Amino acid sequence: MQQNPTTSTSATPASDPTRTTTPTNENHFIDTPPPTITDTIFPPTPLTPITAKNKTCPTPTASAAPSDYPHLLPSTPPPPPPAVPAIGTRY
Repeated sequence: MQQNPTTSTSATPASDPTRTTTPTNENHFIDTPPPTITDTIFPPTPLTPITAKNKTCPTPTASAAPSDYPHLLPSTPPPPPPAVPAIGTRY
């Protein structure tokens, strides 16, 4: 007669060490007052008022011609893009 092995119900299976968590009660906050500023902070110095030295503007004696500034002249517009072929046609 052959006996069947029985499974024990009182044994606890071994836990997987890669899946177990260890609860921690670590507190990473430090119970100290916030730092205080020990330097003396001075207010900004007052600004010197701006005064006009020459209240009249000189009259220009000559005007600049557009040819003196060719880089500011309007340029030729670029050519239009090529037409898009209709759907179903080839180039």
